[in-house]
Amino acid sequence: MLLSVIMAVYNGEKHIREAIESVLNQSFSEFELIIINDGSTDNTANILSSYNDPRFIVIQQENLGVAKSRNKAIRDVAKGKYIAILDSDDIALPTRFEVQLAFLEENQDYVMVGANAIIIDEEGNALYHSALLTDTNLIKAQLPTSNFFNSAAIFKKDAFINVGGYNETIINHIEDAILWMKFSEIGKITNLKEILIKYRLTVNSLTNKTAAAFKMQKKLLNKIAKNQAFSTKDISSLIDKNKLSKNKKESLYYSRLANIYLTKNLNRKLALTNIFRSLSINPINFSAFKQLAILTVISLKSILSKF
Repeated sequence: MLLSVIMAVYNGEKHIREAIESVLNQSFSEFELIIINDGSTDNTANILSSYNDPRFIVIQQENLGVAKSRNKAIRDVAKGKYIAILDSDDIALPTRFEVQLAFLEENQDYVMVGANAIIIDEEGNALYHSALLTDTNLIKAQLPTSNFFNSAAIFKKDAFINVGGYNETIINHIEDAILWMKFSEIGKITNLKEILIKYRLTVNSLTNKTAAAFKMQKKLLNKIAKNQAFSTKDISSLIDKNKLSKNKKESLYYSRLANIYLTKNLNRKLALTNIFRSLSINPINFSAFKQLAILTVISLKSILSKF
C-alpha cells in the first residue's frame, strides 16, 4: 500500500460527501481511505454507510478530537508508506495524489510536501488562489509560521512515527504547525506550486479566529519553536480565546469574507454585502466597522479621481 488517506469528521454532513467524492475521483486510485467519525451527532454516519468501496475503512468512535483521531488512524490502522490528510470540508483536485506522490518518490530526502489551494467560501464559491512559499530553506526559516494547508499535506508515515505524531495536549489547530516543525528537524519539507486542493472557509473553521486568538497562538508556537517551557495557563488562555458564541463566529466569518473581497478580489459590492451581514449579526464587530471605513475611503477616492 503506497498511500493512506486520513479524514477525521465531526458533524460534517454538509460537506463530507463532496470531500469523499474528490478522493474517489483521483487519477491515482491505489489508496485506502480511513475515515474517523469522531462522535458525530448529525447524519454523518448514514452518509458514510452509503458507500460500498473496498478501499474504505470507517472508524466509529466517541468524540476524541482531531489530533487523537488522526494519531489513532495513522499509528494503528494506516498501511500506506505515505499519509495524505484531507479535512472533511475540503476538496482534493483530481491529480493531487498523483502529483505529490511522484514528487516524494523522486525526492526521498523530503518527508512532507504540500501544495497551493483555491480558497472557497462555505458555499463553494472561489475567493482567491494561494501563493505559498516553495523554497525549503525559506519555509524552515519562517517556522513556526505555518506555510501549509493541512488538507494539502502528504508525508511519510515512518517520519510521522519518528517525531511522535500530532501533539495531543496543545490543540486548536496548532498541532499541525507543531508537526511541520518536527518534520523540518528530520528532513526537508516544501510546497508544490500547483493548486491541488480547494480549501473551504467556514463559520466553524479552526482558522476562524479573533486577532487575540491568533496572537496567543503565535506566542505559544514561538515558545515551542525555541524549546521554551509553557504553562497550562498558556494553553487555557488559547482555548478561552477560541471560545466564541455562534453569533460572534458568524459575524467574524462574514467580516473575514469582507476583508478578502477588499484585499484580494477588489470587489467592493461583495465586501459591502458581507460587512452588513457581519454587523447585522454582531453590531459591535469593530473589524467590520474598520472595513466599512476603508471601503468608504476607497469609494471616495474612486469618485474624486473622476473629476
